[in-house]
Amino acid sequence: MKSATVHRLHANVAASQPGAEQTPVSGSAPEPAALAVPDDALAGTGATGLRGFLAAMLAQTQYMFSSDGEREKTQRDAILAFAVRVLSAGLLYLSQIVLARWMGSFEYGIYVAVWTWVLILGGLAHFGLNTASIRLAPEYRETQDFEALRGLIRGARLAALASSTAVMLIGLGGVYFLQAKIESHFVLPVYLALFCIPLYALTDVQDGIGRGNAWMGVALIPPYVLRPLLLLGAMIGANAYGLPMTAATAAAAAIAATWATGIIQLLLINRRIATSIAKGPRRYAFKSWLKVSLPLVLISGCELALQNTDVLVISRFMTPTDVGIYFAA
Repeated sequence: MKSATVHRLHANVAASQPGAEQTPVSGSAPEPAALAVPDDALAGTGATGLRGFLAAMLAQTQYMFSSDGEREKTQRDAILAFAVRVLSAGLLYLSQIVLARWMGSFEYGIYVAVWTWVLILGGLAHFGLNTASIRLAPEYRETQDFEALRGLIRGARLAALASSTAVMLIGLGGVYFLQAKIESHFVLPVYLALFCIPLYALTDVQDGIGRGNAWMGVALIPPYVLRPLLLLGAMIGANAYGLPMTAATAAAAAIAATWATGIIQLLLINRRIATSIAKGPRRYAFKSWLKVSLPLVLISGCELALQNTDVLVISRFMTPTDVGIYFAA
């Protein structure tokens, strides 16, 4: 059994090496040989079985990252998405600890409540065009409808900016006329946080555009890695310059981080467009886009409500200190 296992492992390693004979399916890229590893391969008493298994796994990994096949690209994208999410979780965890310790529970609770409103309004202001882009961009590519694809990439971003700017202006007007009914310590942070909404919504839509075109790095790294890094860096700089560690300072840092992230992502997407999509006319189909996006925004709105309603309810009936402690817990 052990000898047969080693022979099969060595055969698989050899089959996955460059120059090995493989018979591709017509019209598709060569597929890596399957690992015929029995259940007890790792439990072998000799070192040869383990070395062979590791060599085979290494060969398969090298093949995945060196091949240009559709399957290998999908695997690389999945690994990148997972790595970005893990890194993002670590950065968010670290940044929240830093903010909570520097700001104290009261100011931190104000910032949490205000930023929760940014997440909800920014996530709804684009009317679901982020998710619609994930659905529509691959369809346009598959049907070679590049006029519609170019129109979607530009039109979805312009629509998101326009609608989210309208939401920001309505919010600013609402705070101005209702500030007598708003607790005073919330007023300035809310004013500042509302300026994050347009670029937050734009980043959300650009995330969808990037995913829909399989530009995973451009789609995921700016919102999930760059933005928390910039926020943390801005707060570190504010603390170094002796600025008060308040919710207003954190909201101003969030403006800088959100706007910088959105603009950098915009430039990166424009660069990818220039290298992967030929220039030409654009066709805008806002009516059909909204038919796709509006049902999706209802779903995402329910998800946002499930994720954030608790913070909003607590911030309405309890103190900012309670909000900060609850959110940290």
